[in-house]
Amino acid sequence: MNIGAFIGIKGRIMWGLNFLLIFAVAGPLLAQTETVKSIAVSGNIAVEEGLILSTFPLKAGQELRRDDVANGVKKLYSLGLFSDVQVEATAERDGISLVIKVKEREKISKIEFKGNKKGGTDTLKEKISTSPGQLVDGFRLAEDVEKLLSYYKEEGRPLAKIQWSKTPTETPRGVAIVFEITEGPKVKVRSISFSENQGTTEKQLRKVMATKKKGFLRSGAYKDEYADMDIEKLEAFFKNRGYKDAKVKGHFVNYSADNRWVDLNIEIDEGLRYVIGSVSWNGNKALSDKEVSDAIASQTGTLYSEERIERTRQNLFEAYAEKGYLFVAVTPEMTPQDTVLDVVYMMQEGEPSYVRDIRITGNTRTKEKVIRRELFLKPGDPFKRSLLAHGQRDVFNLRIFEDVLVDYEVDENGRDIDLIFKVKEKQTGTANAGFGYGTATGLTGFAEVGHNNLFGNNQSISLRLERGSRRSNIELSFTDPWLLDTPTTAGFEAYNAQRVLDYYTEYRKGGSVFAEKLVPRSRVVRGSVAYRYEEITLEDVSDTTLALVAGKPQRTSSVTFGLRGVTTDNPFRPKKGGRFRSSVEFAGGRIGGDVNFHKYLFDGRIYKRWLFKPVFMFRGRVGYVSGYTAKDRIPTYEKFRLGGTVYDYLRGYPDYSIHPRGNAAWDGGRFMLGYTTEYQFPIAEPLRGLLFYDVGGTWNSVSTFRASGFMQGFGFGFRIDVPMLGEIGFDYGYGINREEGARWEPHLQLGGPF
Repeated sequence: MNIGAFIGIKGRIMWGLNFLLIFAVAGPLLAQTETVKSIAVSGNIAVEEGLILSTFPLKAGQELRRDDVANGVKKLYSLGLFSDVQVEATAERDGISLVIKVKEREKISKIEFKGNKKGGTDTLKEKISTSPGQLVDGFRLAEDVEKLLSYYKEEGRPLAKIQWSKTPTETPRGVAIVFEITEGPKVKVRSISFSENQGTTEKQLRKVMATKKKGFLRSGAYKDEYADMDIEKLEAFFKNRGYKDAKVKGHFVNYSADNRWVDLNIEIDEGLRYVIGSVSWNGNKALSDKEVSDAIASQTGTLYSEERIERTRQNLFEAYAEKGYLFVAVTPEMTPQDTVLDVVYMMQEGEPSYVRDIRITGNTRTKEKVIRRELFLKPGDPFKRSLLAHGQRDVFNLRIFEDVLVDYEVDENGRDIDLIFKVKEKQTGTANAGFGYGTATGLTGFAEVGHNNLFGNNQSISLRLERGSRRSNIELSFTDPWLLDTPTTAGFEAYNAQRVLDYYTEYRKGGSVFAEKLVPRSRVVRGSVAYRYEEITLEDVSDTTLALVAGKPQRTSSVTFGLRGVTTDNPFRPKKGGRFRSSVEFAGGRIGGDVNFHKYLFDGRIYKRWLFKPVFMFRGRVGYVSGYTAKDRIPTYEKFRLGGTVYDYLRGYPDYSIHPRGNAAWDGGRFMLGYTTEYQFPIAEPLRGLLFYDVGGTWNSVSTFRASGFMQGFGFGFRIDVPMLGEIGFDYGYGINREEGARWEPHLQLGGPF
């Protein structure tokens, strides 16, 4: 073994030996009452003499005492600068002369690696804690050797060997630390076999394990740290299939002659296979028998499953937490009768818990009231799990926090709790510029300044400017989520926009005001009312029908009533839950304006997480617009035209290109249906991919609806979150039913879902 590994121990040993030396050599002198005549230092090179003398407690002229000398040696060792400290005492006529002899610890000048062919030097340096400039520490170096060995094991080289040594350098007391590495071969798994396994096939067991055989698309690298993991996985596999007492008795690794392959043999004792007999419970007072029964996951006649037993316990804990009982003991007691297990769930309920206090941490810019007003639980309330979950979700849905975690502390009585909301704020101020592209708008440049947490009140304000060959726009908006500190969201927007389309140029200016609040007795559904006034002028028209209204400003005055709800677990990347938005708009009539219509819209999404990390999103859209009488003309810009990635999108087709058959290209339909399925999956943070299928169509009325009018598109896309810009997406869709023939269409988009 490398002697350097004992450097840290050596100091302690030498300190103890020095006591013996002091007592043996200087003992007779120290036994006398003498005065210290002088104190000198020897052996120091880099450490200043003044530091040594100031640390040593005895001074010239003081009475010499044995305890002071021993304490001085101890203090000098505690500096961590010396590997050896000795004190020599010489009797003279007028006192005792002391010489403090020190041996300084060596200082690391550089670190070298030898023998590393697969592990890069820079990578290896990142794995260790020793660095140039430090003093040599045998314990730290021994730990670094273990870290390097762990790295090589993770890389599939379990036979790697590493030693460290030191060599002198030109620097006084300086040394170079050299790690001598024998990497060994990369070991792969050749075979995995099982002994005494009768209940399942070896293929099933190999699928469970983290260790895999070498295959066509699989490296099969052997990592011995997987051994414990494999044992746990295999035992859990059997215990969830009736074998309650299953145990891995042995995990044997056999290396090939050239040490490049291993054959694994795993010995399993399955034991008896049990089925669940009677299931009963005892001790429940806060929960009814039905509530307990609904929580039980393992029923009579099913195979014993440790996972289901644990799931039952978790279900019961959650049911109790919903009633405020946080400190509950649920113990499943099992009585075997041959191969039948009778299960009794014993419950000790304790007392219900109350929320004593709610603390909020991590909000450096956001006012505390912004968070507290989203919480359904208040100090003094009985604890309720669902209310806590709703509050956490609603704080997250403010969209000003990257993360919202909940912790708790139990009071001194062990019953009531303090809730702690730990938030991590996002960058809320935005100032950005860039370019966008759409098939209908062309290349557009934009600049935007805004803030969605103005003065820490969660108020949002935004000014956006757009300019391009086919589009220009200036828009100002403001939203206050708690108007006058009441649970009412209110805001306004004003805009002036120009858009060049294929058949006309549209000039639009106006604005709107709105108010929104929770529907009574609902925690997720919000109702809203909005008033919109705008003037739309069509110029440069290329159709005689449109020419009738060209150059004449058309005033739209409307009131919209809406409902929307959000139950997703994350406002940015949902994995479960849903969103919906519905509205009905009344324009004209007694409200004023030049156009008269009523419009109905619904847009809903459901998110489901299946099979590990991927997420399925299902989206449905319905729209209908009509006049109040047969004479009322519906403006073309209020009708539905699908395609591209506009609101009523259908990928694989140009923006606004889908209209009822027989209509002019600019003339949309009064009735619209659309459906989307997306399969979303992570690629590499923050990049995500998706596969999609879109179907939709638009018709002149509900009565003219035909399934043959549906257009279909499928394809793939990517999403990436860019700081300051939000979500950027690219989709490449294949339009199946395009008039000119099926083909691919690219789509670029900016911004996330509603």
